[in-house]
Amino acid sequence: MTAIMAPEQPIGLTPKKQLNPQSIVILGFLHLMAAIAVFSVFRSPPSAKVWVIFAVMWLIPQLGITVGYHRMETHNGFKCHPWVRGALVISGAMALQGEVTGWVLNHRVHHHFQDQPGLDPHSPLEYPGLKGLLWAHMGWLLVRYERPAQFRTSARMEADPIARWQRRWYVPLALASFAIPFAVAGWDGLLVAGFLRVVIVLHITWSVNSLCHKWGRPATDSVGNAYLADDSRNNRLVEVLALGEGYHANHHAQPTCAFHGWRRFSFDPSKWVIQSLEALGLAWGVRRPDPTLVFKPHQLRDGQGMVATTPATRNRSTTANDPSGP
Repeated sequence: MTAIMAPEQPIGLTPKKQLNPQSIVILGFLHLMAAIAVFSVFRSPPSAKVWVIFAVMWLIPQLGITVGYHRMETHNGFKCHPWVRGALVISGAMALQGEVTGWVLNHRVHHHFQDQPGLDPHSPLEYPGLKGLLWAHMGWLLVRYERPAQFRTSARMEADPIARWQRRWYVPLALASFAIPFAVAGWDGLLVAGFLRVVIVLHITWSVNSLCHKWGRPATDSVGNAYLADDSRNNRLVEVLALGEGYHANHHAQPTCAFHGWRRFSFDPSKWVIQSLEALGLAWGVRRPDPTLVFKPHQLRDGQGMVATTPATRNRSTTANDPSGP
């Protein structure tokens, strides 16, 4: 497709966006069925078997996203055996977040243009206030989006047999996310462990884009400097619900690190899975956080050029705060 230069936009305004009917219909249907599931739960509480399959189907696809799509495929945080990688991308497909190549490329755009309105596909800064928060959460999925030219394809993933296979079989894999709970627990399984669970996991994932760019704590380096290169934050609620993905500022500060919870006892179940795979000899080349990390100058400044420090940092010497110092 030939690239066409868009007319220059006035500063502070974004180009008019076109709605994506396919996304609107699919997400609308999923939310309608989830609402019916909520009604059915209160009308006739499901059996224990339904809640067990709900928990299993929550955990496996979400780990497919956090460990597989995100930390392995997007950021190359670790390597693993092909069958483990295949299992992870199959699990990720059942989260209904798209095939792995598109997910990876969209996320790389986000990091490349982090929190730049009009460039980052899901920054809360796209619009002021609540509108920006809703845009980052799910609004961006309801409009047509075309990635910048350098992110429209990935030669590595196009040549990868596992990524190609998953793309070919994505729809059946996604439908399995509903077929499995229906086969195990009938209509209650389909509604609660199928539709309701999928919608809940979607909103948890979307909360990383919205809540973790609005509320929480900045990442801090080994000398106490606060990371302010963008609006990413570590959010405790999302840390728990998203299996460690809520350490979002940590992730932005060290994107290729496989562990988002940098401390030994950080609540990061996705890290624990990777550690377990490594202990079993099924994963290797795991990229760990640098305990001596000192942020670079551009990571210490916000949009106004202000240097971010914590109270502990302000009590230290200038040399200790200088990333170029000892």
